[in-house]
Amino acid sequence: MAIKSKDRIKPDTFSVAVFVMICILMVTRIFLLKVIKNEGLGILASPMNLFMVCYGVFVFAIERAISAVIKLYEKKKQFINAMDVARKARTIGFAAGVIVSGIILIFSFSVSEKLFGSRIGFLAFIATSVAIIFISCQGAIRGMLEGFGENLLSLISDLIFAISFMVLTPAFASFSYRYGLKANALLERNDLASGYGACGALAGGCAASLITLLYLLIIWKIKSGKMDDIVRSGEPRYLGIGPSYGRNIVAYSIVFAFPFAIDIIDEAMYVGSLKHTTAQWGTWFGGVLPVIVIAVCIVTITQLRKVYELCSMVVHSDKHGALDTLSEFSRYLVIILFPVSMFMAVLSDTIQRAVYVTPSDSAVAMMGHASLMVFATPVGILMSTILLRLRKVRALILNIIVAVIAHAGTFAIMTYVMNKEMTAVSYADFVMFLVMGGMGFWEIMRMLHYRHSWISNFVVPLICSAVAALIVFFLNMILINVIGEILTILVGCLAGGFLYLLFLLILRGIYEYEVERIPGGGFVLVIARGFHFI
Repeated sequence: MAIKSKDRIKPDTFSVAVFVMICILMVTRIFLLKVIKNEGLGILASPMNLFMVCYGVFVFAIERAISAVIKLYEKKKQFINAMDVARKARTIGFAAGVIVSGIILIFSFSVSEKLFGSRIGFLAFIATSVAIIFISCQGAIRGMLEGFGENLLSLISDLIFAISFMVLTPAFASFSYRYGLKANALLERNDLASGYGACGALAGGCAASLITLLYLLIIWKIKSGKMDDIVRSGEPRYLGIGPSYGRNIVAYSIVFAFPFAIDIIDEAMYVGSLKHTTAQWGTWFGGVLPVIVIAVCIVTITQLRKVYELCSMVVHSDKHGALDTLSEFSRYLVIILFPVSMFMAVLSDTIQRAVYVTPSDSAVAMMGHASLMVFATPVGILMSTILLRLRKVRALILNIIVAVIAHAGTFAIMTYVMNKEMTAVSYADFVMFLVMGGMGFWEIMRMLHYRHSWISNFVVPLICSAVAALIVFFLNMILINVIGEILTILVGCLAGGFLYLLFLLILRGIYEYEVERIPGGGFVLVIARGFHFI
């Protein structure tokens, strides 16, 4: 019995699922701001990021690596070896999860107090340690299911986790926060509600992880008969040295985990070293970053298909097709990123009020600066994805190392030289992803011997988007007190998008047939031709 190729799902679908899941987690974070306030989110930040680091390693990285190894064994029908690899990875993952969980338990109090400025925050770290045990073996099970053709069932686990997290986390956090308010009054303290709320939020994460684990175990039990049939139909056990998956685990772990790890370090510097309050970090973590990340994920999702098309052409030595795809992909990416980031910058106050109703002044100020990340982050993510798909692991790790150094340098300059502590994190993240994306794009250009037209593909969209953003800025000033925040954002984006496309057509930054593919592009062409702009 062979693994049916029709059971396979296109690889970009898995990446889309990951970004959709992240969007759901960001929406949950917005809800949590209403429940446990800024201080609660500040306490939640480091344990939650630590959980996401472990999720990236134990779930995403191990899943990708095990699935890839099983597919290599599949080519020679060595299914016995493939099953052995998956089972060993499951055992090793669980053991590693227990060890990591124990380390977190031991150091939870001292780390929470000394690095993140909260004596009560250790409760959230304890909840994180429990959740890590529940996710420790999920990656191996998912990789085994995916490797043996059950891609959809593996994919569903992301959706189950995200929905469970979105439902349970605010519920648990609300209950714990209310209990903490009573404890505050009883013990005459003011930090228990926030600490209990953060712990409750991660208890919801524990429950979501447990539900996902139970789902995977049930599916594994149901599909074990089919997988055993596949194993029995293969070749006898191969006694030689099989393909290694350790390098893949390291590469995927770095890619998936490092953004959250950097956020942990930033918080330790911002709260532990610079002595800001957890409430101030909570403003960034829950009042600014979720909106930015959602925008980044949406932009990234729109370009994933082109990334995988490009990688497929490179693998199959279709150089001309790869060059055409890279040219089109790089043009479209810049054409999208400039207006999105600039519109978010000029509408930052309106977006904050539409999402959070009564945002703080610091959140509005941070939002305007953080909008730069909407331009740089998708570039860094997509270029890193291309390098990872093409197995350019050394180049990718080098890019990340240089980007982290640039991040640290920018943070230090903004903080200690320019005294811009409030916006240091957003600019440091912007520089980090810009360096990653720039180095990645240069390496891809060199690999394919591609020459980029910077004037038409970069300068023209920059000018057009800047003019359109200026018009959106004035529209926002005029309409905000007349039609409200949501309608102002809608009208501003539609008008700005229309003018942006019109300017691109006039300056030959986009072709007419490309505009026709865009929803509403036909109307733009009618106007442009009617006034003889083109």
